[in-house]
Amino acid sequence: MLCVHYTLTLQGVPVPAAPTPTPAPNALIQNLSGSLVGNRDGAFAYYTFYYPGDGSTARLSATFWPADEWLNLGQGFNVYWDGRLIARSQPKRDDITRQTATFSSALAGTYVIQVYNYNPGVTTYFTLSRE
Repeated sequence: MLCVHYTLTLQGVPVPAAPTPTPAPNALIQNLSGSLVGNRDGAFAYYTFYYPGDGSTARLSATFWPADEWLNLGQGFNVYWDGRLIARSQPKRDDITRQTATFSSALAGTYVIQVYNYNPGVTTYFTLSRE
């Protein structure tokens, strides 16, 4: 019978594993396009933009295809700052393909736009713009 003995000597302080980074949202500079296949739990795309916090009016809009009043009930976008909801998109009355959101704030920093689609199995194509 062969016995093998090992002695292990460790020095230093244990280091925790690095956290898995979350995917960075795309930065909205002018116009961005994308698509989302909807589901009941929601499908989401995220974009960021810088707002100076000077009280100026920020105007954001999104054009959605296919154009349908019923689909508009389950698609749109929200604007967040520091995890707080700042604005929600509203369908334009004269253009069912377009939704807009406006806000002004004294809070400077990076804002997040969350585009969503809750229409199960429906692929929504969108173009997001900052006016």
